[in-house]
Amino acid sequence: MSESFSIDETDRRIIEQLRKNGRATNQQIAEALDLIAPTVSARIRRMEEADMLRVIAVSDFAVHGYNVIIQMAVDVHGRPASEVVNELATFPEVFAAYLVTGRHDIDLIIVLRDMEELGSLIIEKLSQVRGVRAMRPAVALEYQYGHAALEYGRPRVVRPDVDDLDRQLIAILAEDARVSNRKIAADLGVNEGTIRGRIKRLQQDGMIAFTALTSPKMESATKVAFINIQADVDNVRDIARRIAELPMVNTVMIMLGQFNILTFCLFKDLDKLHMLASEEILAVEGVHHIETSIAVKTIKFNPRVVRITETPRNDDA
Repeated sequence: MSESFSIDETDRRIIEQLRKNGRATNQQIAEALDLIAPTVSARIRRMEEADMLRVIAVSDFAVHGYNVIIQMAVDVHGRPASEVVNELATFPEVFAAYLVTGRHDIDLIIVLRDMEELGSLIIEKLSQVRGVRAMRPAVALEYQYGHAALEYGRPRVVRPDVDDLDRQLIAILAEDARVSNRKIAADLGVNEGTIRGRIKRLQQDGMIAFTALTSPKMESATKVAFINIQADVDNVRDIARRIAELPMVNTVMIMLGQFNILTFCLFKDLDKLHMLASEEILAVEGVHHIETSIAVKTIKFNPRVVRITETPRNDDA
C-alpha cells in the first residue's frame, strides 16, 4: 500500500452506504450521495486495490449449525496465558479468542449447536488444558447493534433450510459481495435467476447480510474492549438499546450470567474508552456496575460469521 494513500469524507460516505448494503449498485450509492456512478466505482476500486476496503457477505451462525453463543471468561494459573489461549483457540467450538487485561486473562466466544454440548466441552476439553484455573460462562440471549450496524427488519429464521448450492453461494459472496449474479451463475453452473432468487431468500430469512470491512489503518478505533454490565433486569432491553447508541459501541448482547449485558467496543485512546465506560455507560439509568477488559491480542476471529438477529430492510441484489 502506498504511504500517500488517504481517504476523504466522500470515501467515508461511500463506505457507510456499503456497510448498510454491500450489494447496492454504484448508481444506487451515487444517487444516495448526490454523486455520479463512475466516481463511486473509481473510489471503491481505488480503496479495494489499496487493500483498505473489502465488501463481503456475512452469514449467520445458524447457517453453520450453531444456535447457542456463549462468552467464556478464563482465569489462568501456572502457565503463560498466551500459551493457554493459543491451545484453547484450537477447539472448533471456540469461535473467537482474545488475550485480555482486567479481572480475567482470556475471553472466548463459544458457539454450540445446543446447550447439551456445553457440559462435555467444559469438562472434556476446556478444563483439560493445562493452566486453566477457572471459567465463567455467560449465555447470549439477544443482540443489539451499535454504530457499525446493518439495517434490520423482520425476525430471522432460527433453523434454516440451507443446501449445498446455498453454501457455495455464501462462500463466494463472503469473499466478494459485489461479484455479479451472472458470474456467480456461470461459476456454479446454474442460471442467473436462480442466483438472484437464492440471494433474496437468504437475506429475507436473515441468513446473510452484506457489509463492508475496512483496514484498521482507516479506522479511528482499532482496539477491542469488552464491558460487562450489571443492569436492572426488568428494563434490560431498553438499557441495552440505549447503550448500543453510544459512540464506539459495536455490539451489545443481553446475557444470562453474572452480568446481564455484554458490550463490544472499538477504541483507539484509553481516555476515550474510560470516558465511555465511566461517564456514558454508567450514566445510563438502570446501570449499576461495569467491568472492563481490553483485548491485548486477538488469537482467533472470523468477521464473516455473525449473529444476524433480524433481516435487512433492503434486499436489492
